[in-house]
Amino acid sequence: MSKILSPKAWYLVAIGAAALMADGARRLIKKRRQAAESSLATNKAATISLTPAAPAKPASVRMPPVQQPMNRPVPPTQEEIIPIVDTPVASTSQPSEPDDLTAINGIGPAYARRLAEGGITTFAAVAASTPEHLRQVARATAMAKPEEWIAQARMK
Repeated sequence: MSKILSPKAWYLVAIGAAALMADGARRLIKKRRQAAESSLATNKAATISLTPAAPAKPASVRMPPVQQPMNRPVPPTQEEIIPIVDTPVASTSQPSEPDDLTAINGIGPAYARRLAEGGITTFAAVAASTPEHLRQVARATAMAKPEEWIAQARMK
């Protein structure tokens, strides 16, 4: 049997063609997604720039000068200050030790690294985020389920 008619050769050709089609589809989806994001940004800029400017004041109208009050505020006394005891404060700064986000099912090392780059390093930060924000920060694929990440982070 000749090599051209060999089933193995046709099998390899079919596998190569399928790989090329998959790569082409991936590139097309990426291109369309970038076009949609850029058009959204352009639309936002156009919407903002189309807002009418404030009308100019006539030159003949003069505003009276603003008079400053003579009394300055007095700082509160010790009795007026109410101490806050045992109230947890949400800190916007980075904690000293970030949590291992790979403990959440669906977050692997790549997503954990991307989330850390976006400032999400703790379970509390994941639980406080929205699914859209997590998907955007992690640059997650359509198969990722940030809703489940949030539910798991709330349990930890």
